[in-house]
Amino acid sequence: MAMAQDKLEDALGSLDRAGLNAWWRSPFYWRTIASAEEALGRFEAASESYKKFSRYVIMARQDLCDAVRYFYELSMVDYNLGRFSEKMKNPAAAREHYQNFLDGMKLVDPVLPEVEDARKRLAGMK
Repeated sequence: MAMAQDKLEDALGSLDRAGLNAWWRSPFYWRTIASAEEALGRFEAASESYKKFSRYVIMARQDLCDAVRYFYELSMVDYNLGRFSEKMKNPAAAREHYQNFLDGMKLVDPVLPEVEDARKRLAGMK
């Protein structure tokens, strides 16, 4: 609710108090933290949230997390790290993340807006 009300620091505080089950089992927990940090202009912190999420593969085996949704969220990590790298003026890292994202998305629906966006961003950096 705090996110919807643009009370980003309150949202981060609530998430911080959510406890072990939230961070261990929910990709939404990490995406929400990254979104709040990005909105606050803290791109390094947002990047760290996605990196932490990408290390918790155990989530895919939990009852509270749909495995297909988990792997979709996991695939989006490189896309978002690419965006954050651009904002932090690190084009080499952005290119690497976008390329990793596109490599991982070769077998998915090409009409996903993030796929087209990553292609355009990558092409604009070459």
